[in-house]
Amino acid sequence: MIARGAIALLTASTLFTVSGLVGCKTAPPRAAEILVYVDTDAPLSPRTGLGAPATAPLFERVRIDVYPPGATEPCLGCTRELAIDDALVRAGASFGVLPSPGTSGWRVRVRFVHSDGEAPRADSSLDGYFSLPTASDGQLVEVTTFLPIASLGTPIGSLEAPALPTTGRVVGHAGEFDGANRRGCRGPAALGRACVPSGAYWMGDPSILAGAPDAFSSGRRIVVVSPFYVDAAEVSVGAFRAWIEAGNTAVIGKYDPSSTTPEARLCGYADDGSHDAMPMTCVSQPDARRFCQARGEDGDLPSEAQLEWMGKALGSARFVWGADDPSCDAAVLGNIAERSDVALFIGSDFCHQPGDPGGPRPVDRAEVGRDLLHLGELTVRDLEGNVEELARDSFGASDGPCWGVGVLRDPVCELRSDYASTRGGGWTTGFAHADFAGRPGTSKLQRHPGIGFRCVYP
Repeated sequence: MIARGAIALLTASTLFTVSGLVGCKTAPPRAAEILVYVDTDAPLSPRTGLGAPATAPLFERVRIDVYPPGATEPCLGCTRELAIDDALVRAGASFGVLPSPGTSGWRVRVRFVHSDGEAPRADSSLDGYFSLPTASDGQLVEVTTFLPIASLGTPIGSLEAPALPTTGRVVGHAGEFDGANRRGCRGPAALGRACVPSGAYWMGDPSILAGAPDAFSSGRRIVVVSPFYVDAAEVSVGAFRAWIEAGNTAVIGKYDPSSTTPEARLCGYADDGSHDAMPMTCVSQPDARRFCQARGEDGDLPSEAQLEWMGKALGSARFVWGADDPSCDAAVLGNIAERSDVALFIGSDFCHQPGDPGGPRPVDRAEVGRDLLHLGELTVRDLEGNVEELARDSFGASDGPCWGVGVLRDPVCELRSDYASTRGGGWTTGFAHADFAGRPGTSKLQRHPGIGFRCVYP
């Protein structure tokens, strides 16, 4: 018999082959064979379209373990981890097991793995244990194991009580998970806004703030984001000042160059309009939400999930510009001019140059560095830097009730809490805060010169 796989291993009791890959390999004559197809509805290939960055596949590899009857460990050499994609699964990715004729009790463990250089993790793998049927002398038995994306974080079956596979070969369903499909907004974006398409991505990164308290750690989960509109730039002082002059009220910090406190000297708002091009800072989360809501069209602050979706270039990279680490020319980070203001600073990466007044940059400036998210003909700027940005979420621990196991759709943490989430870096933070998988937080009533915001609309 010809095995299509590139790997074949003969042990005392089984021939374990991995099929569906390029190439072929001749196997010894087989007395009994069980051919196991692997299937999932998860996207295993990038998603593209609408002029936006390609969204990375949610799983890139499949790991297979074969367990003999009564064993609690895979047989010798019966573990393989291989690259996988949509086309391979749809074509019938499979592996063969050759037990002794008439024996029962063989089991397989199949895992679709999110590959990030680490060992497979329970929170980022589709995992299932399946029992294999008995094959008689000269018989070929085909079965299909299916791991739906809805099972993320909850294994199907167990080694002691494995699930039953589907009899026969089932056409592969890879990529059919609707949440990963890219869809645009309901119509053209208004002036100054961009449409962010829908999709699914891995939110969080366990390596961020490793060893920090659970509240600040960043667990990993799949999040589905619906399409939305977003302000292409951070809200400016001028826009906020116009809102105040229209009769609205807010408790804000104002620019006062004579003040002895850094907060007052560095706040952006100025009554005379001299700072209108600067990002609005020193505003509380409730007042920022009221501003966005007053813009109509169900406006609000972005959710943590929306901010990270944008900051990760729609799930395609660690940063909006790609995989390269942050630098002083990539975004406005660590731009503290006065060492007396260092109490405001979080980090150790100072980017300030002599003669520069420090602080954030105007939201409408021409030169933005690499801090740009290109969405077709429109571009969102200053996601990673300039000012840290408020989210509408209450700040909740990553292992708390807001962030469960499995697939989350448009999550927003609405706990009763005095703290709000923020995302991204800014002129008062170092490079580490530019990573959108990090989860800093702040008091909802704090008015900090390094924290601003932008609005989103469904």
